[in-house]
Amino acid sequence: MDEEQKKAILERRTENRKLSEIIQQGTRYHETVKVQGIDREEHDVEVHALSEDQFRELFEGAGVDPRDIGDREKLVQNMKFLSSVAKLATGDDNISSVLMPNESAKIMMKAFEVSGLTGDGQKKAESFQQGDLQSKPVRADGTLRSTPR
Repeated sequence: MDEEQKKAILERRTENRKLSEIIQQGTRYHETVKVQGIDREEHDVEVHALSEDQFRELFEGAGVDPRDIGDREKLVQNMKFLSSVAKLATGDDNISSVLMPNESAKIMMKAFEVSGLTGDGQKKAESFQQGDLQSKPVRADGTLRSTPR
């Protein structure tokens, strides 16, 4: 590797570090979700995107495996996880104490959505699996078959 290549690599690393710092310090992407508070009123809450590291730390901290979400036998861990996600995604450490039960789940789902953990790819796979493949009959050679009228 010559000196010019080494210099280019070091410059890229420096740029990547700067970009990482800018992203962490800047305004994170967010969307609004409606939740019901203990005052029985509906409130708009801003939910921010979370990083891969943040999700990993949340799962580890709550002692929850992603497959455990919704498992009634792990209710306490699930509630701890929902509360942790709500606090981190909204930036409000008291959010769980002012929400009706299970409203943190709405915040968690929105956090998953804005963080790119759910999306159109999954919806396409579901519709494909449901078997709505062909609207017209097709022959083995690939040509359309006419249906009797």
